[in-house]
Amino acid sequence: MGMTDKQFAGFLRQMIRTLKRALASDNVEDMKEIVSGLLEDLQQTLED
Repeated sequence: MGMTDKQFAGFLRQMIRTLKRALASDNVEDMKEIVSGLLEDLQQTLED
């Protein structure tokens, strides 16, 4: 099943927001946790 342009734009907004939150973190462990969660979500999306 494909995505519409609107859905893809929303997906990118979520990715950008999560990456910005990781970059804003002063704690390296928090940053790793945020990025790890993002990677898990991406992997799950590929497997669905």
